[in-house]
Amino acid sequence: MMPIPVQCSNCGGSFRVADKFAGAKIRCPKCKDAAIQIPVVSAAPVDEPLGGLDDVFSSASTLGPLPKQRKSAGSSQATRTLLMVGGGLLALVVLIGGLAIAGSYAWNLAKQSQAPPTVHFQASFGVEHSTSNSSGSGPADSAMFDPNQLQAFRPKNYPIELSFPAGPIKQEQVDGREQFRWTVPPQFDVSEGLAFNEIKLIIVPKVEGESGYAAIEKAKQLIPPLPPDESQVQNRRMGSGVVGGRNAFMATYQMPSRQTVHFAAYIPDRRYIYVLLGEADGSLQHSRWDAIVQSVRFNESGPIGPPMTAAPDTGPPGMASSGREEPPKPVEPPPSLKGTAIAP
Repeated sequence: MMPIPVQCSNCGGSFRVADKFAGAKIRCPKCKDAAIQIPVVSAAPVDEPLGGLDDVFSSASTLGPLPKQRKSAGSSQATRTLLMVGGGLLALVVLIGGLAIAGSYAWNLAKQSQAPPTVHFQASFGVEHSTSNSSGSGPADSAMFDPNQLQAFRPKNYPIELSFPAGPIKQEQVDGREQFRWTVPPQFDVSEGLAFNEIKLIIVPKVEGESGYAAIEKAKQLIPPLPPDESQVQNRRMGSGVVGGRNAFMATYQMPSRQTVHFAAYIPDRRYIYVLLGEADGSLQHSRWDAIVQSVRFNESGPIGPPMTAAPDTGPPGMASSGREEPPKPVEPPPSLKGTAIAP
């Protein structure tokens, strides 16, 4: 209801009455004397609250508390739907993340399989006995072996121990000298530079009293480190190094016409010169050859071959007069002949 302002013409008192009294006459509540005509006015908003005699001329009612609203079944269903959708999205995010991690792991494994594998030493194969004769095959099918892995090997009757690529090793007699030869299985592709083509260990007997230096020079004449046509050789590197605690001669070179790289190591011992030769694809990492050379060890307590023939000691300076080698200098095995003398 809208209040109507009224002023008494007799006493001048002002007050307001409810709009239901519009057009009626009322007695002034102050002077109790004059009759006041309540004007008729149009409804208009009034900001000020009712005052004066509003409690007399208007009826007010007190509002009660609002009724409690009931939760509808539709609201609960919508909540459950939102929870289900949110849970599904969370599960999808977790699934995508898991697939991404698995894909990254598989990609890393694929990249590692393409890189040169780490050298591992497997169980001894052919230790203390020859692996085969010149016409036979190895003790197992070569398809069972990965030539990128290494196996410990010790030929019978010789104190040398070293690592060969996994697979059969043939024991042969060539030009009256005993040799142990490993070749890559024919089904294995070496064009990616991951494995050797061939590795040989040739046994050259020493003459009794012969110095290690003289015996190495004689072995180099019997088994030259370079091919007869040296014009095909590039990146030739030759020099000395320590192999198995012995002062050895080492060489490496490339043959672009064949796209191959070749390695050689002449290792002296009391009774023999061990000539270790390797051939591989030209892209082979030289650290693969270093791993084989650095694996050489000598076990003097094992069986040895026939006695040496007598000969005067003609060793050069640096060798003892008895023909036995002086202890090697503390030189680390050079990776890929790093730091060795380069032949002209």
